[in-house]
Amino acid sequence: MNDNYANDPAWAKRAKAIVRAEMVKRDLTYQDLERLLGLMGVEKTAGNLATRISSGAFGAQLFLQVMVAMGVQQLDLSHLDARELR
Repeated sequence: MNDNYANDPAWAKRAKAIVRAEMVKRDLTYQDLERLLGLMGVEKTAGNLATRISSGAFGAQLFLQVMVAMGVQQLDLSHLDARELR
């Protein structure tokens, strides 16, 4: 199995940018995100979310939970080019 993309800083940067862009669109803070996740039964502190998101160090599960908590229904990933992220 090719692990070239695992823990790759370029991909982490893109993941962070996607989450932050969606937060900005909705004028949400990390405290807001903590509250919204809490409504779903996901217990994360605002500080923990800020650390994980700002570093890009979060898994698919948290990414999906955050997207659902914010009410994101569609993501446009057409601007990502895997050739540029190698």
